[in-house]
Order: sequence, then C-alpha cells, then structure tokens
Amino acid sequence: MRKTLLVKDGSSFTLTVPFTGKPVPTVTWDKADVDLRVRGLINTSSSVTSITVERATRDDSGKYIIKLQNVAGSASLTLSVRVLDSPGPPIHVAVKDVTKNSATVSWDIPENEGGGPVKNYLVDIRDISRTGWTRLTDKCRRLSYKVSDLEEGGIYFFRVTAQNEYGIGVPAETKEGTKMIDTNDWETNPGA
Repeated sequence: MRKTLLVKDGSSFTLTVPFTGKPVPTVTWDKADVDLRVRGLINTSSSVTSITVERATRDDSGKYIIKLQNVAGSASLTLSVRVLDSPGPPIHVAVKDVTKNSATVSWDIPENEGGGPVKNYLVDIRDISRTGWTRLTDKCRRLSYKVSDLEEGGIYFFRVTAQNEYGIGVPAETKEGTKMIDTNDWETNPGA
C-alpha cells in the first residue's frame, strides 16, 4: 500500500483498506480541497473501507487519507493515486526581449505534468484583430521560443500548450497583448 496507484485518465479505481479495532472505529476519508463524499463512493463495514472513483481525471491525483478513530485512539493511512493524463497548463507564460519585429515567449513546466514528463510544447500566436490562433511550432522542447518576422507596432497574444506521452494538455496564454516596439528606443525616447 506504500506505492502509488497509477490510473489511466477516464478509468475507474477503488482503494480498499482492511482494518480492525475495538470498539469498531469510525472511518473518514479525506483529500485536500475535495469532498470525497461527492466525488467518490465510500463503503465501510466493521472491518474494511473502500472508495471508488468513476472516470478519473487529473484532479483525482494526489494523497487520499483514511483516518480511523475510537475511544482507544486514532490511526491514519495515506494512499497516493496518480492519474495518467495529458499535462495541465504551463505556468508563468510571459513575453520578453521585445523588439519592433521579434519577441521571446517563455514559461515554466505545468504544476501537473499528467503522470508523465512533458516532452514537447506547442506555441501559438494571435493578432489582436483576429479571434483564431496560428501555430508557430509544435516541436519546442525548451521553456522559451523566439518569434521573428512580426509586424512593427502589431499587438500579439501568445499561447503555450504542453504535451506528454498521454496527449496534448490544456493551453495557457498571455493575459495582455504585447506591442512590437523596440524597448531600447522607448527607453531613450519615452515620448515616442
């Protein structure tokens, strides 16, 4: 029970824990930020407790804590579950090194890699006047990507999506558009 249970995205899993105690202890299941009575089906008898989760998602990954308590004392057990899924969104997506026709998009790995390491990133761009995204690359293995040949004065949004062996994850995009101006010119001539 000390190992991590690996579960494929969309499948079901059951954690079962046998126990003894006199008098029979009360059993509670806990997982940070989740009401397990809503998310899972908990069954408890006088000697075994279990929780079943249907259609697992990445949010079901984490530590499940079972607490047993009676007048004689208490005991707890932590079980770990890792749902194998596509990664979550990259974090800290930012634009730096802006010139009048280029910029570098940078980011950090997702907080949740989906059970497998991120092997690739997809980078997209969107002009402020458009609603659709254009793929810049689907083969970026680094945590940054330099974009060239942009229109001077243009305002662009960028989006980054992580990919692992289980699929393409959830994108993260810049919150504000980036205007293509030479920041060195701006610093020397702020009124321009």
